[in-house]
Amino acid sequence: MLGELDAAVSAHLGVPRRRSRVLAIEVLSVALGIRPAVLNDFAAASRDAAVRFVREAAQIHPVLGGLRCVWVDGPDFLFVVSAEAVAAQAVCSSVAFVDLEERQVHCVVPLTGLLLGYPVVLAISDPQGNCLSMVPLRLFEIHATLSASLGRSAGRGAAEQVQLLSFTVPEQLLEACRPQIDSFLAAIAAMPRQRHAGMLEDIHVVQTTVVKPQVVM
Repeated sequence: MLGELDAAVSAHLGVPRRRSRVLAIEVLSVALGIRPAVLNDFAAASRDAAVRFVREAAQIHPVLGGLRCVWVDGPDFLFVVSAEAVAAQAVCSSVAFVDLEERQVHCVVPLTGLLLGYPVVLAISDPQGNCLSMVPLRLFEIHATLSASLGRSAGRGAAEQVQLLSFTVPEQLLEACRPQIDSFLAAIAAMPRQRHAGMLEDIHVVQTTVVKPQVVM
């Protein structure tokens, strides 16, 4: 199933095969309810291509039938989302469209964080700045092991560790944001096992502190 999803991502979303598997794994995590959405920031895709992707994904496996796409005009962002995770009116068809006017471009960062379901969302007043440059950030990574069957379907043969989701929080805001982060991670840990049985195993969180000269906003 993962191999077919990988091929669909490459064919319809314009993602090179060397990167399409990463996005395919993230899309699978959306379908399984681990994350509400993923942003296709590897390559540009048209609206029609997004529709074709959603339709083909639904034919690959029933668990992928709940995938939808949200297109944001302005920055031309394409989000693959879970129908369960967004309001019903936003996913009444295969693709929903949001027109972001030029004067609202400063909203792109918090809008992206909200659609991706991050527990902590930053709003910035200067979209040209790099306010997180050289700032200590706590990096949270959600890892899991692909089942052997999924690994074989992708031509890998054996069980494999993959990253499903990652996000950062400035260290100085960590304690203030702790309740939201703990609630977010607890919800992932409490996800019904039958939802991802036979696909993902050993879902766990890895925390590290990172400092980067530039942080893409």
